[in-house]
Amino acid sequence: MSDFSLPYEKQLNGFTQPIKIIARPNDNASRFEVNLLDNNGEYLLHYNVRFDEKRVIRNSTTAGQQWQREERDGGMPFHVGKEFILDLVPNDGSSMQCMVDGVEQCFFRVRHGDLNEAAKLSITGDIQLSNVELHGGTQENPQAGDQSTGGDWGNDNPQEPTPNEPQPLIGQPDEPNRHSAGNWPDIPPPTHPSDPGQLVNIIFL
Repeated sequence: MSDFSLPYEKQLNGFTQPIKIIARPNDNASRFEVNLLDNNGEYLLHYNVRFDEKRVIRNSTTAGQQWQREERDGGMPFHVGKEFILDLVPNDGSSMQCMVDGVEQCFFRVRHGDLNEAAKLSITGDIQLSNVELHGGTQENPQAGDQSTGGDWGNDNPQEPTPNEPQPLIGQPDEPNRHSAGNWPDIPPPTHPSDPGQLVNIIFL
């Protein structure tokens, strides 16, 4: 993993997929924060970890970056000098979960706007940022040669029957006394006797 310098900023096209942040607080860390902002600079989420208060504060702004009511529940799962994994997981456009090392730290409901309006992720403070993963941000396009016809999974070159190719016949041929070469045995036509005597010989042979 590469190091990321702070302050870190990443442009978003809405917050619809989880974001994973891996970092290590400094040994003398006081605070760090993770923010989601819209195009107007309003904070959809202000996630502020305060080691000096042993609290994690969540808040948001509206009407020209006016702070709203703080949320302080959820405990303090962060420790100075210890690496952590913070997952921000959107539930829908109006709420999200904050997971620390795989355990839910808090549930946050957006006070204004919509998470689909998130335009920027910002991270700053007393930490060493190791990695930021935006899941589902991009999707690789399959190579043209690997695409298959709909409904024909696993077969890159589906075989279509040739219109003029003779197909196997089942049962009797459609027209009496006619057969396709190779499909029916070559049986000579029946011999019709020219007189009654010949017919008797055939019957009592």
